[in-house]
Amino acid sequence: MKKKISLVLSIILAFTFFSFLNPTSARAENKDVVVGEKNLNSTNLGDQLLQPEKGWKRYDDSNININYIGNWKKFNHESLYNKSSNESDTSKTNKVKFKFSGNKFRIISWNSNTDSNISSEAKINIDNEKSGKINFKVGTVIQGSVLVYQNLELDNKEHIVEIINESNKYISIDAIDIDENGELKPYVDSITLDKTSISVIAGKTESLTAMVKPDDATNKEIEWSSSDKDIAEYKDGKVVAGKKIGHATITAKVKGIDLKATCEVNVTEDRNKAILAITMVNGITKEYDVSADEAAAFEKWFDSSNGKGQLRYGFNKKINPYKQVKEYVVFDKIASFEIRSYEADK
Repeated sequence: MKKKISLVLSIILAFTFFSFLNPTSARAENKDVVVGEKNLNSTNLGDQLLQPEKGWKRYDDSNININYIGNWKKFNHESLYNKSSNESDTSKTNKVKFKFSGNKFRIISWNSNTDSNISSEAKINIDNEKSGKINFKVGTVIQGSVLVYQNLELDNKEHIVEIINESNKYISIDAIDIDENGELKPYVDSITLDKTSISVIAGKTESLTAMVKPDDATNKEIEWSSSDKDIAEYKDGKVVAGKKIGHATITAKVKGIDLKATCEVNVTEDRNKAILAITMVNGITKEYDVSADEAAAFEKWFDSSNGKGQLRYGFNKKINPYKQVKEYVVFDKIASFEIRSYEADK
């Protein structure tokens, strides 16, 4: 009997000694342990996470693709990622929206479990579905770059995330971490113009408006360009036609991303013309072949010059070999005038 007990003890001692010499063998089946390397998902809610872990990449709170809705301000602290975060006020509903591709994301925040003004009841919606709440004062850390929310089980596709704070307390966004193979995307779906083609008379203008969707898109800054500024360009909400006749393309592009819309502009010569016949008080009649706009301008000048406006009106004439000839008529020398409108041939 004693021999059997001795044999069992010897086996136990031998196994213990073998395990001591090979410490990794006893945990080789634990797939969550990575020898010499931190577990990819080892951080818990409430832990400080100064840099993204392996398998993740980080976007700072100031990234243009993060949409802050409501009243937000910058909060600075040494422990925050890039030393600052975006902090909401406490007076009304505030929201954060962003779009990303990938299968996981994390919210990094300023945290203080002793601050009664930090919200613990912020709502989060993922892909327009209610997905729970975020406690922005989780854990015991009182500093920045704290993990307050994570979702590690999403489908690998594009997702829209919305954080809604309806309490009278504040929330803070320090950074967003996502799957290293994913990407934080512009919260912009499309840009369109209210006109895709227009015809403008040389020297005239035509309104043109760009619309970015959705209405609460993160980036609504538009860059305008023209294929030929001598023909037409965009200024202050309008297409301005130059004196050059021809075709030009006006392009509206969302700044920083490859989303754009175009409008084809055809600049034509003003074919609305008029013969302006002015009879002077001495009986002489002067005739000028002018545009309809100039005929209207002359008529306006004549009405405004009755004792209070400019006393003379000038007409440009082409007489070789002179570069420019301008002929003037004087208000009190005019007996009458006649405007004969017509349309010029193409």
